[in-house]
Amino acid sequence: MTKYKDQIFKYLVEILVVTIGILIAFALDNWNQNRNKKQQEYEILNQINEDLKVVLQDLKNDFIIHKIALKSHARIDSMTKYNIPYSEEMTFDFYWVKEDEFIFPNKTGFEMLESFGTNLISNLELRNSISYVYNHDFPRITKGNNLYPDIHEFLTPYYQRHFKTNTNPALAYKLILEDNYTINYPREIKTGEISDMEFIGFSPINYNNIINNDEFKFLISEAKKYRLYKYKMYKNTIQHVEEILVMLDNYLKSSDF
Repeated sequence: MTKYKDQIFKYLVEILVVTIGILIAFALDNWNQNRNKKQQEYEILNQINEDLKVVLQDLKNDFIIHKIALKSHARIDSMTKYNIPYSEEMTFDFYWVKEDEFIFPNKTGFEMLESFGTNLISNLELRNSISYVYNHDFPRITKGNNLYPDIHEFLTPYYQRHFKTNTNPALAYKLILEDNYTINYPREIKTGEISDMEFIGFSPINYNNIINNDEFKFLISEAKKYRLYKYKMYKNTIQHVEEILVMLDNYLKSSDF
């Protein structure tokens, strides 16, 4: 009887040892998986952080163009409303109302996140904010957005018939972008040994006909509507990206990676 009890005790000990070993193995495996998951989260968030910093710079530069264009819209509205006499400075207003900007965001980090699943980001607010800006904001200001057309392409047919491009080197324009980066027009463009001058601006073939033309007024009114939408979207997107960058910085510093 004692021998039988000893055997049972021996078997129980062996079972206990095996069970403990299995539990330790599971614990180590879970710990290793969690560590790998946190490392993946850290690497992906770092990539998204770098991507968004570059995108933010592009957004701010594009936003400057949209702001300049809206001011030109206001001046052209005054031209058509009050029959203001033509001046050479209007050459640039006719140029900027036709210009359009789009972003081409680097999605490397976000595509990596999607491949692992967005739940990889443990912070719910950060996860939702990143998904929103990539899935909602960026598509609406990316080339090919079907909500509103490219303003440049929208106005080109009319401009081809009624405007001529500026080639007057005496007409100078200073464009100041983000961080006071300045472009002075006209400017010299060099490609290898080939050099050329880049001008901006459009002048009407017949100014009086233009400002009294119903088709022109309609097209400019529609273009301004498109511009106001893009202005609003750019403004909101810049705010969202800046908020995400702050959240990312705090999260990456405070989390245990």
